[in-house]
Amino acid sequence: EIAFLYALENMSQTKSKKELEQKYPRLFSLPFDSDRKLMSSINRINNETIVIVKGAPDILINKCINLSSKETNELKSKIQEWSNNSYRVLMIATKKIALSNLDELKTLTNNELYNLVENKLDFIGLVAMIGPPRETSKESIKLCLKAGIRPIMITGDNINTAIAIAKELGIYHEGDLAIDGTKLKELSDEELFKNIEKYSVYARAIPEDKIRIVHAWQKKNQVVAMTGDGVNDAPALKAAEIGCAMGITGTEAAKEASDMILADDNFSTVVKAVENGRSIYQKIKNVIQNLLITSIAEIILVFFGLIIFKLIFKQEIISNIKNDPNFDLYILSATQLLWINLFTHGFPAIALGLQESKENYMNDKPIPKNQSIFAKGMGINTLWQGILMGILSLIGYYLGAKLAIQQNMTQKFVEYGSTAAFLILGICATFNAINLMSKKPLILQNPLFYWKVYLSVFISLFFLFIVSFINKINSAFKITSDLLTNSKLILISLGIPLVLIPIYFIHKIILMTIKQHQKTNNKR
Repeated sequence: EIAFLYALENMSQTKSKKELEQKYPRLFSLPFDSDRKLMSSINRINNETIVIVKGAPDILINKCINLSSKETNELKSKIQEWSNNSYRVLMIATKKIALSNLDELKTLTNNELYNLVENKLDFIGLVAMIGPPRETSKESIKLCLKAGIRPIMITGDNINTAIAIAKELGIYHEGDLAIDGTKLKELSDEELFKNIEKYSVYARAIPEDKIRIVHAWQKKNQVVAMTGDGVNDAPALKAAEIGCAMGITGTEAAKEASDMILADDNFSTVVKAVENGRSIYQKIKNVIQNLLITSIAEIILVFFGLIIFKLIFKQEIISNIKNDPNFDLYILSATQLLWINLFTHGFPAIALGLQESKENYMNDKPIPKNQSIFAKGMGINTLWQGILMGILSLIGYYLGAKLAIQQNMTQKFVEYGSTAAFLILGICATFNAINLMSKKPLILQNPLFYWKVYLSVFISLFFLFIVSFINKINSAFKITSDLLTNSKLILISLGIPLVLIPIYFIHKIILMTIKQHQKTNNKR
């Protein structure tokens, strides 16, 4: 309407929208909708009542009566040329109507209004507009494709315009298909489901089309994220697993129907949110794995230790029971277990949750929605690492207890064994946190980047050694006061955990080699 009014003014001094609206007041309007793909306005212009219609050229061109076949073909050729060059094309048409009373229009039904106002028009002109895609959008779509995310364009534009823009953005590739709303309507739900993966562009789409597209992808067991801003987008936003409404241009209906609101209306922000979400998910996995590994080790040490060592040290137990009615065989005291859970679990777990990662999670495929958190080797790794730590602690307990017997301190064999197991389990837990902070071996990591984890390990070890080596404090934890003076016990307690370093190193080298081999095969 405004474009037409500006054309009326031609070279006059009246330039602003406000002045034009005052000079040519709007009497009545028919708002745009996705079914008609038109918007109409009735204005008073030079004492005449003029209908001004703008909208999709492929719809409006059939409603113009002042065009010959030759002119129609020339216009269609020009529209296609502009559309192929990423222009959004609007057509403008007008007509005079005899209208004595506006109230006459209010008594008509919508269909009667549309037939009266939007038919038998005179072609005025075409308007070509271009809104070049943001450079950040192109890069973000590349990231999506690397991350296994399939971007789909659903638009109200002409199909040629949509394909041109989709090609420029990297959404539409050779071999992909595009379809407009008319042809999509002719497809059954079964046909759409069968071919849904072939379509990258949907043009002239109506709200019902968007719902069908979302449901078809969901039947493929895919997680669907939908962006939109209009009232007509609300049903599709509601149906998708992740509905994302525009925060700036979005309507209240779209925002209410969505799961999240994009504050800056920028697609790049969506991709950054995906990347951030994947990073957070990995942090959660690291924290859970860290806690579970140590917990499995504790269960193996305490449960199996009581059974095994009652059999191994049966004679010593009988001997001590005769001499000391208060004697009790324990693996770890309650205070020792509490200390490990508070400090060797606590600080590293917090650090793993806060630590940033150098891993590029956008190179990985999306995680299936029904996939367990223990998939992709996490469950197996958690189990064997927890069992390994438990076995090392059991070995430490046995060697500590045997050392006490060999040094004629049979009365202290439980204390020696418990001391060794406590230190080994605590040190192994801190090594485990360092192992989980990166997928690369220790020698390939930058300690300064992972300073949070290293600081947490230092704090954990500091408190572990405080309660182990300082007299009077260690007695509260049932740790032998001979620890500082017994070099063999120190060697057992501090030496056995070092076995983890080469094991973890070899494990990561093997995993890196397998991953590299898989990448090479995928490229082929």
